[in-house]
Amino acid sequence: MKKKMSSQAVSAIIGTILLLIIAVGAMSVVYLNVLSDDGPQNQKFVTVVGTVEGTDMVIEHHGGENLPIDNIKLNIMFMNETLEVNLETDLSAEARADGYWGLGERILIPFPLENLTYEEYDDIKAEILAVDEQENSIAFIGNLDLNVVSDVEVKISVNNSSPGLNENVIFTVSVTNPDGIVDAKNVTVRFTLPDSFTYVGKNVEQGSYNHNSGIWNLGDLTLDENPVDLKITAEFIGGEELFEFTQLSILVDGSGSVESADWNIMRKGLSEALKDPSVFPHDGSVELNIIQFAQKNAYLQISPTVITSSNYNNTANDIATLPQKKGGTALSCALKRAADTFYNSPEFDTDHRQIVSIVTDGWPNRDCSDETGDYSGSEVEYPEGKASAIEWRDYLLSKCSFTEEKDEIDSLAVGKLSQYYPDGPDSTWLNSSIIWPSPGCIAPPFDGGRSWVREVETWGDFYNATKEMFRIMFKGIWINCEVIQTYPSDPNETNDRTQVLIVPKPT
Repeated sequence: MKKKMSSQAVSAIIGTILLLIIAVGAMSVVYLNVLSDDGPQNQKFVTVVGTVEGTDMVIEHHGGENLPIDNIKLNIMFMNETLEVNLETDLSAEARADGYWGLGERILIPFPLENLTYEEYDDIKAEILAVDEQENSIAFIGNLDLNVVSDVEVKISVNNSSPGLNENVIFTVSVTNPDGIVDAKNVTVRFTLPDSFTYVGKNVEQGSYNHNSGIWNLGDLTLDENPVDLKITAEFIGGEELFEFTQLSILVDGSGSVESADWNIMRKGLSEALKDPSVFPHDGSVELNIIQFAQKNAYLQISPTVITSSNYNNTANDIATLPQKKGGTALSCALKRAADTFYNSPEFDTDHRQIVSIVTDGWPNRDCSDETGDYSGSEVEYPEGKASAIEWRDYLLSKCSFTEEKDEIDSLAVGKLSQYYPDGPDSTWLNSSIIWPSPGCIAPPFDGGRSWVREVETWGDFYNATKEMFRIMFKGIWINCEVIQTYPSDPNETNDRTQVLIVPKPT
């Protein structure tokens, strides 16, 4: 019900009418912008920030004066309706405890969107008015421009992620509108087969698919109903392996938390995988270096070496006899050294692919010197060690001009339990702060794109995990699928694009 205000109350307003700032987060499904009006002087000063979660607008006190909850009433005039908010009842019990609406306290307001039509989505107007009934004044007033949006999500799966030559693979593309607030219209998705596959057939649940262009016009998508699927059958035909030149730096954790027996497994696993031409190229297309991070330093153990059929065995034998340094976990120093090793190599070219693979069982506890060419650091607590690793990871990305189209950082995080790290490696931190492009995924499955943290529960599993890592790097086929059109607009880009990894069987 719309609250009536007397002309006497309005005329008694003194002070400044404040700006109501509505800031919409990246995951919002309604955009809100506020234009405030000037008013009388000496009014309260308060900053209010609005976000949208689901079908609710969230208004949060973001600074300035606390407002007494027994006095302030909010009115939102929207599509010929008035939404009345009472701070005494609509704030949480915890927020109401001190009698004020203060910093960080939030109010949830549901919006009546069920009566909207598509034609109105781009131009919805509303007004918001906050009245201080005790002081007989307006606390703030503003105009809202609302743009309703959908949230279309695409996923892709395969029935066979490791096909042999001339085997069929069924790709299933699933599209939903799970978290929007309205139906989506005119939805279009692009899914194109790479040259290593030939098209066999399709099964389209809705709309039409052109396998030549890769365009699927599926039409309207009802909010929060079952997925709409497109199934493509394709034959894996292989083809000539065309490896772009790759600089690969493997950063191995030689700290004291790695038992000697496990160190032996690590170096043997890397050595044996390097010898296997089905997973690691011996054709001069890869330059390899290995850096051990241990004590308070990063040691270049295998200098940059272009792996060929004439030297791979000697390089593998050198890896198999690497001595362990023990000491701390100087990951930051290793990232700095990897950057400089790439950059100073005669093979460095920004058009080449650079990959950094981190093998670790623990948490970084060393920082790194800022001096050029100094790859040592002091002992620090884990938060400082992590911050230093992030700093030098960013240095690596910048110095070597990493691009998301070809370069990457990934990790083998080994071991669940040890006397040093009872919870195992911090895979979540590696994935969110070190792996690149970010965010990657915690694998398996490898469903987050080219960057990943592969969790290896025991050192006994390390050899197979290493072979898998190399096969993904050098044999993997990433197939993309993306939403290219929808109406209303979709601000949540995180689920508009997906990838699937195909790693063919060794021939």
